[in-house]
Amino acid sequence: MIIEISFTDNILLICLKNNEREEVRIKSGLPEDYEYDFSYENLYSIYLNLEKLDATIKNSMKNNDKYLWKINFSKYPKITANFKSLIPKIIRKKYIENELMDFQVTGVNWLLKENNRILADDMGLGKSLQTIYCLEKLIFTKKISSILIFCSKTLTTNWSNELIKWSPLLHTKEIRTSDINITINKFFPKFNILIIPYSLMTNVINSLDVKEYNFDVIIADEAHKLRNSSSALHKSFIKLNKIRTWFLTGTPLERDSKDIQNLLLCLNKRKFFINKNISDTILKSRLELNSLRRLKVNVLKNLPKVHHHIEELEMEKKQLENYNQLLKEMKLSKGVDKIGFLSKLSIAAIYHQDKTSNKFIKAIEIASKYKKLCKKLIIFCDFNEPLRLLQNKLREKKILSHLLYGEKDMIERYRILNDYKNNNLITILLCNSKIGREGLTLTEASSMIFLNEWWNPSSNRQAEDRINRIGQKEEMNIHLLRSKNTIDIHVAKILENKNYIEKDFLDRLIKNIN
Repeated sequence: MIIEISFTDNILLICLKNNEREEVRIKSGLPEDYEYDFSYENLYSIYLNLEKLDATIKNSMKNNDKYLWKINFSKYPKITANFKSLIPKIIRKKYIENELMDFQVTGVNWLLKENNRILADDMGLGKSLQTIYCLEKLIFTKKISSILIFCSKTLTTNWSNELIKWSPLLHTKEIRTSDINITINKFFPKFNILIIPYSLMTNVINSLDVKEYNFDVIIADEAHKLRNSSSALHKSFIKLNKIRTWFLTGTPLERDSKDIQNLLLCLNKRKFFINKNISDTILKSRLELNSLRRLKVNVLKNLPKVHHHIEELEMEKKQLENYNQLLKEMKLSKGVDKIGFLSKLSIAAIYHQDKTSNKFIKAIEIASKYKKLCKKLIIFCDFNEPLRLLQNKLREKKILSHLLYGEKDMIERYRILNDYKNNNLITILLCNSKIGREGLTLTEASSMIFLNEWWNPSSNRQAEDRINRIGQKEEMNIHLLRSKNTIDIHVAKILENKNYIEKDFLDRLIKNIN
């Protein structure tokens, strides 16, 4: 058999000719931005895989004594579905490696060195880019073929978009509820990568033949979600058979030695089998040996400055009356009931039910300023209703905005984010902080407002990291709106210490307010 390869006008033609000889001939020049493996062994093995995938492929490809593969680089979606997952084994687009920064090259080499790794880089340092490069390289060198990526539901589309952006030849599929009764063998080898939301993990593992399937790579994004041994996620993940396991997280993984044990078991239950008498020192050492964490301040020397503007505001009259009434009721309450009042006080420090709000007034003032400068702004809040009310008030001022919160489905979420990024008329994104802390890259904005701050300082930083990351070219402004003499001030004082766990935080907060 002779294999002839030619490249013309972005069309790659690979011809397999029946002949006794076994050789590869390149007929014309190939594009410099691609790397190829056109060895006879590789092409012929892929041809045999094609025959296994589709019994009709032989006849459909045959033209006289030739078998023709036509690959159109300019129209990736047009490539035959059965062939898509095999393309990355032949061809790799090289530009991705030119985009890597030095610290990212270090991260790539570190991931590739061992099968069990935790990439814990600070938010915004390109963990997904480093991971995608590794996957592409391993597929091209024939070391892997089946990959699972587990992530939050809000990040599945983000992963798909990143894969399309950085490695468009990789064939990926987002697993949805309608897919959970289809066996894994139906997906592989037709796809290189399956992206599965954590919300479907247990269903997928219980419904599919994953217990018998040996996956080449399993990636857990936001891997801290697996640290609770009693959770369904932990129990499901630990059942999976995998050759390589990579954890990605920008959030500190462990709260105590038990968390470390649980994460190491998920990473590799055989390698990290843990004796009950093992010391905390040894556990931490194992975690550190398998973790790589770089901070933005250490590796991004040229990242623009971040300016924090603390705005302490007097409350509107009705706001103040409502807040003080809630405070009296809280002081008369007992035990657990006091905790329920904390959210009520936080909301009251933002606005009154008749829609009067010191923070709305200030937020609109800041938004108007940025609109005149033609700059984009993000407004974060942990509660949906203040965001809805503020959007109406912005509309009254002829300031266009989008609202993003958890009730939006993935299609609507993508539409909102895409329009915010690309539509110059939309200058404001009103975003629930819980949604905005994960997976968003919004460097189109250089400023943000917090209507309230969360008790966990890392959560607030994660929200800031939506703009404070690679790709940001402007100096950043973070406006923290705090109502005077309210829970806002107590939260801010406690956050300064940055080390309190939730229980200590709540106990101290209630004590201070009382």
